[in-house]
Parts: sequence; C-alpha cells; structure tokens
Amino acid sequence: MAIINNKNAKKSLLSVFQEYNISKVDIIIYASILFVLVATAGVFIFLSKSYINKQNIYEEVSQDAIDFEGLKKKEAQITKDFANLDASINNLRNKFFSEKQVNEFKEEVKKLAKTYKCDRIDVTEGAESREQVESLKIKTRDGEVKTVNIKFKKRSVDFFFQMSLGNFTGFLKSLETCNKMLEIQPFRIAQGDEKDVVKLTKFNVMLYMLPPELETALKGLTGAVTFEDFANQVKLGEKVEVHPINVKNVLAYEIVKAKGVEEWKLLPIFRTIEPPKPKLKVPPAELRIVSSSGSLVAFMYNKDANNIYYGTVGGNIETRDKKRIAGYEAMKLIEVNQKKGFVVLELDEVTGELSRLKQ
Repeated sequence: MAIINNKNAKKSLLSVFQEYNISKVDIIIYASILFVLVATAGVFIFLSKSYINKQNIYEEVSQDAIDFEGLKKKEAQITKDFANLDASINNLRNKFFSEKQVNEFKEEVKKLAKTYKCDRIDVTEGAESREQVESLKIKTRDGEVKTVNIKFKKRSVDFFFQMSLGNFTGFLKSLETCNKMLEIQPFRIAQGDEKDVVKLTKFNVMLYMLPPELETALKGLTGAVTFEDFANQVKLGEKVEVHPINVKNVLAYEIVKAKGVEEWKLLPIFRTIEPPKPKLKVPPAELRIVSSSGSLVAFMYNKDANNIYYGTVGGNIETRDKKRIAGYEAMKLIEVNQKKGFVVLELDEVTGELSRLKQ
C-alpha cells in the first residue's frame, strides 16, 4: 500500500510539473544549478572565514609591530634619561646651599646691593635654623615605591640696608632669579635717613640647606660623591635696569626694566617732612656802610674791601658786575636816612636798620 501511494504521489507531482510544461530535463538542470549555488555559497563562507582569520592575524602582527616600535622608543628615552641621571642628580644637589656657600651668598648679596646704589649693607646670621619635614615618594631600582621623610633645614640670614624704591624692586627681581632655593620672609619698609630712600631694618632670607637624608639617597644612585665636589657658584641673576627721573633736582619717579616683563613706573612713597628754613637776619651781621651820597649807599660785606656792594632805594644790593651777597640775593634797600645816618633793608618781608656808626 505504501508503494502504491508513493507512485501515485510521484505521478501526481510529475503531472503537476507537466501542467507547467516542466520536463524531467528541466528539473535536472534546475537541480544542478541549485547544487552549484549551494556549493558556491559554502565555498564563499569557507573563504570568508579564512580571510577573517588571516585579517585578525595581520592586525595582531601589526599591533605587535606598533607595540615593538613604541617599546624601542621608550627604550631609547629610558637609555637617554639614565645617561643623564648623574647630571640631573647633581643639578638637584645644586638647588641647595652647602655650608660653605652661606658666606658666599652673603658676599654676593653685598655686591648686588652696591650695583643698586646701596653704599652700606649689614648682615647677621640667625643663631637657629628652621626645620621643615616633607614626605616624598621615590622608586628604587627594583621598582619598589617607598615613602621617604626628608627634613629640610633652612638657614636664616638678615640684611639691613637703605636704597630707593626702584632700586629695591630691581634688587628683589635679581634675588628672584637666584640659582639656589631660598625664601624671602615678609618684611616692612620705612622712611630712610635720606630723601626718596626706603629702609629695611630686617630683610630676612631663608636658605635651603642640603638635607643629609637626601644626600644619602642620592649617593645610593651615583656612588659616594660629595656635594662639595659639584657645588655650583651662587648666582643672583642679572641686574635689572633702574632709571631715575628727576625734575628740578627732585626725584619724580623711577623706571624699572626687567627681562620678560613690562616697565614699572614707581613713584616715591615717602617724603621727608622738612621744617621751614628760619628767616635770615636783616641786615646781616657782617654788613657795613662804607659811604653814602643821596640815595646811593656803598656797603662792604665780611670786611672784603675788594668787593664793594651798592644799593639805591628800591633796588637790590650788588656790585658793579651785578654780584650779590650769597643768601641775601633778594635783599633790597628800602630807605636812606642821611640826617640820622642809617638805612633800612628788607628781605622776605623782614626789615632791619643798619647804622653808619656800626663798627
């Protein structure tokens, strides 16, 4: 029964194909084409997977090449850094002051002050030094990171000096470019002993001394080398230009020029209060009447017969060549009394009589 049913099914399927004019040959051709398509798709999938695998391998190789090139560059940089390690360590050492360089610093500051028109500068060194503890992380040669507590010691040095405000600004700028580590403590300026001068009674500078712990740590990297063998000379930087601008012999302002900054115009901030000059005594004690004729009177000053001064009413007292008595250039003859034998002189609204009888 099953065989009969299969045959009937086949006949019915062929009959259906025949209804659409599809012969057995067509079916074989279509089946062959379908097989080729399926085979082609299989081959394509296989080749695609192979290409993807090869592409992944290529990308991995390319990335390895890039990483290798980066490692080579890092190796070159590390080699360069290690080649400069000794120089870098010596530069670090030279940021600190050694014991011998404290006096060197004081002498350099004195020289610097002279370039800023300071004739005298006094120096005192503090009896005690300040200590400051800092925690620093360092990496050893084995790659281990350690925390080291370094005790920084600061040496105190006090300066006492006077200079103009512009010169003091330049002085500070030169200290700022010092090749050693230092700190300037808060200070006060006051009126100096002279006009347009400021005074610093305590200009305190803290010098960073080389910590013993740091010296020991650096020796472990470069060997037993002492700081003194590689200590650089103390340098306080280049001198800043200071140009005083005077008006009628009085300091109006100062122009300060420093590299890398614009000009500063500094006005004097202190003015000395001067008491008014006492009015001169009129007539001067050294003045004598030599002769008189009408309104013309001849005078001799300080017994100097070579210089005779003349005066008429309303006029100044002066020689024939217009020379006047020093300090009494504006003194005038106000009145001549021939009958009583005296004259009246005036200077800055101060009047006085001079008698012919005065010896």
